[in-house]
Amino acid sequence: MTYLKSFYIKDFFTIIAGLALFTIGVTGFILPNKIVTGGLSGVAIIIKYVSDFEVWKTNLIANAFLLIIAFYKAISKEFVFRALFGIGMLSLMFMFGENYLQPYFTENPWVSDSFLSVLVGGVFAGTGLGLVYSANGSTGGADIIGFLVTKYYRISLARIMLIVDVLVVISSYFILEKTEDSLEKTILGLVLLPLMWQMVENGNERSATISATIHIFKAL
Repeated sequence: MTYLKSFYIKDFFTIIAGLALFTIGVTGFILPNKIVTGGLSGVAIIIKYVSDFEVWKTNLIANAFLLIIAFYKAISKEFVFRALFGIGMLSLMFMFGENYLQPYFTENPWVSDSFLSVLVGGVFAGTGLGLVYSANGSTGGADIIGFLVTKYYRISLARIMLIVDVLVVISSYFILEKTEDSLEKTILGLVLLPLMWQMVENGNERSATISATIHIFKAL
């Protein structure tokens, strides 16, 4: 189990801290304003708006399916272990956030303006993801899809994830019920993406993840 040796204690705490910030950003600021983010979290948010099925349940079920595929396709045990840890922790935090943080922030918003709320949520979520990736962690979803694609095709992980993010946000406009502010919320979702990505890339966290991917696949 050499893959466990590379997962230092500081990595656990860094990933947990990052997931906590991401959860605050999503459940405290983004969900109360009915904004859709990218990735699997965005898909889970769309499902929640349509069916009221909780985000954490979709996150857990969909990622379990993706992890089975990842393991079957012989992605490294180190990545699968880190993804499993991140997915489990994020699902637990989302469960807490949806049951406690979202109702609280809906009744007691830190900022009343939707645009400012998206900015604050983006800073929290982006900083959180940055911490997760700085420790070579994973939140599952688009991460797993990206790793699967990069194993067979010469396309960067960052590009795959950005494409997935944009497609999820744009699709929300056509899937969700049309209201007067539907277009505004879709635009806010698109504004949120580069903000979160900038927060992630400030410390070259994505580069660290991509470098780790190359190292892992070379070892296969």
